[in-house]
Amino acid sequence: MQAILIITRRFVMRATHRGIHPLLALFTALLALALFTTPTIATPGTQSGESTTKVLLTRGHADVFALVPNGPTISLVAKEDVTTPGAPTYHNPAKLILGVTDAAKTSATEKIEGVGTAGYALPQSENPALLWPGWDSNALAPLRPTAIRLVIDEVSGPGRILLWRSSAFGATSPIFEQGSLEAAPGRSILQSAPAHEHANWLFTAAGTYSLTLHGEVDTPNGRLVSDPAAYTFAVGATAIAQATPGASAPVEPSTPGTGSTPSPAPAPQSTAPQAPVQPAAEQCLPTPVTSNGSGTAVGGSHTIRANTHVHPNWVFTAPGVYKVSITQTTTLKSGARVSTSGILSFNVGGAGNADSGHFDIGTSASPSSISMLVKDDRSQPARWVAPSSLVFGLGSAAETTAPAGIEFIAKQGQRIWMISSSQVPSVPWLGANTMHPSLLARTTGDVTWTLNGVSGPGSLAVFESGNFGSLVGTRWFGGIGSGSTTVYVGRTADGRPCELDQATIDRLRAEGKIVDGSALPGGLATTGARAATPVALASLLALAGLAARRWARR
Repeated sequence: MQAILIITRRFVMRATHRGIHPLLALFTALLALALFTTPTIATPGTQSGESTTKVLLTRGHADVFALVPNGPTISLVAKEDVTTPGAPTYHNPAKLILGVTDAAKTSATEKIEGVGTAGYALPQSENPALLWPGWDSNALAPLRPTAIRLVIDEVSGPGRILLWRSSAFGATSPIFEQGSLEAAPGRSILQSAPAHEHANWLFTAAGTYSLTLHGEVDTPNGRLVSDPAAYTFAVGATAIAQATPGASAPVEPSTPGTGSTPSPAPAPQSTAPQAPVQPAAEQCLPTPVTSNGSGTAVGGSHTIRANTHVHPNWVFTAPGVYKVSITQTTTLKSGARVSTSGILSFNVGGAGNADSGHFDIGTSASPSSISMLVKDDRSQPARWVAPSSLVFGLGSAAETTAPAGIEFIAKQGQRIWMISSSQVPSVPWLGANTMHPSLLARTTGDVTWTLNGVSGPGSLAVFESGNFGSLVGTRWFGGIGSGSTTVYVGRTADGRPCELDQATIDRLRAEGKIVDGSALPGGLATTGARAATPVALASLLALAGLAARRWARR
């Protein structure tokens, strides 16, 4: 970047000396800088002389329909997170084979209303053994679109392709705005704003399918239409082998930090004299507090595997303000275990500063520690921010009634407020993310979440939706507290609340005790944003000012 600035400075100054107005010179320099530094995204057109080798994907997350700006128009490409953990890889759809393996074969879909047939199914919620295809239009946010459509042009194959969305409680709804589950020419997927979505896919027979579609985007400046893009799905082992005779080996999800890592040697016991004990009033002492069967059951844990993102359901049972304390734990590549804690804020039944849009709770890593962050996708590129900067508001759009089958958090018919596993308009869509580049570079990638404490007027449960007719999948943590629960808070000798030191927190957890969120360190670190572009622009604007002053003295 420094070299680019030096070259640009020389260009502007020389142009000024030759009689060119400095603002025109600056514009030319900025254009050259943009072209020099902007990454190229593959577009569907096949260029003469390009390699004909195709890439095979059979596992992991892929936004197979990814709409992106392309100069004055838009393009439909494919994007996946498998090839390079922590960073998207874009593909020309014509050079991609989407493999649906025999592991996807199921008869569970026969019982789903509106589906009623067996086949090869890819669920809406991620199954690490299968391809997880979705679609994404977040890159179009700068265009300020008012409507985004993916329109099917052609479909061919030995069977039918069905797509549908499962609500948090198992209800089936169509993806296509025409109301059908079957992919057919003329049917379209509508988004009222840029979004990232997943659905259930079913291929009713083994074989090779071709699905051609194009994108349409309505903007304040008119409608943009992409060229058609053809996608190939090879369903079943035979079809995969036939469709990819010249393909590269299947791209498998990478697990950062795999392999043998020697365990660190135990620390020698110190024989040095202990430091003088601080006065009692200065110490923060771990103090047990017992509650009797009310609020939220705390202490549960769930591990999120490396290089993925997942959206569970968050269910609250009463309106009001909640503070949710979560600890994240992972393993550095040195073998050392590290933890961090953060507090999430929710205004249930009210408003906050994060009342809609897509958010992922993630983790960043330094050489010796980790920090909890939230990925905020409301702007593009997305920003990683401190949890303390956000209050998630769950208004009337989040309110519903509990069905039978979730008695661990609410009785049938009880009023609840919910962040669903699938995106709902006017409700923040809050997920979990293990894709921060620093996390994947410096740790083994898996992150374990532990629920330390919940303060609020009701209870909280976090759980995944089941697939293909199952109401509840994996339960993460929470639920109605049962019996008595003992948590440890920090108190000074005279009873004032305080924060425990990390060594005390680690010792309590090693003993199986629960540390309340109020006792955890309150400082939440943030990662530094990449500032190359703002610095470059600031430097160029300063340069333009200098050139303009010289121009004025001519």
